Amino acid sequence: MKILLIVSFFLSHATFAVTDFKTNGCTLFPEGTISNPKLWEHCCTEHDLFFWAGGTKDERDLADISLRDCVIATGADNIGRLMYAGVRAGYRSPIRLGKQGWGNAWQGSRVPYTKLSETETAEILHTLEHQENTISDFLFLKFKKVLLDRLTE
Repeated sequence: MKILLIVSFFLSHATFAVTDFKTNGCTLFPEGTISNPKLWEHCCTEHDLFFWAGGTKDERDLADISLRDCVIATGADNIGRLMYAGVRAGYRSPIRLGKQGWGNAWQGSRVPYTKLSETETAEILHTLEHQENTISDFLFLKFKKVLLDRLTE
C-alpha cells in the first residue's frame, strides 16, 4: 500500500518535458469558405492549443464546445455543428493522425485527463512564450487567462 501511495504521489507531482505547439489548422477539414478560406481557422488553432496542453475530461469537452461555438459565431452554424460531431467521433476512433490526442504537449507518461498543476501550467506558458510566432498575441492572452483561471477552480 505504501508503494502505491508513493507512486501515486510521484505521478501527480511529476513534470514532463513539453513539446513545441504545432497546429495544422482544421485537420482534414476546410478552414473556411471559398470566398473566405481562413474564416474559422482561428477556431481550430485555439482548439489545437487546448488539445496540446491537455487537462481534465471536462476541459476537453469545453474545448470541443468552444470550437463549435467559435465556428458558429462566424456564421457557419451547420459547419460548427458538423465539426463538433467530427471531433467527438474522432475521439472515439481507433485511427489516430499522428500525435494529435488530448495533452499531446507532454513527452513521457503523464496521466491523461488530469488537472494541470501550477508547474505544468507554467511549463506550457513558458514554452509558448519562447516559440516563434505560432499564435496571435490575442489568442495567447486568452489561453493564458483560461489556464490561470483553471488553477483557482
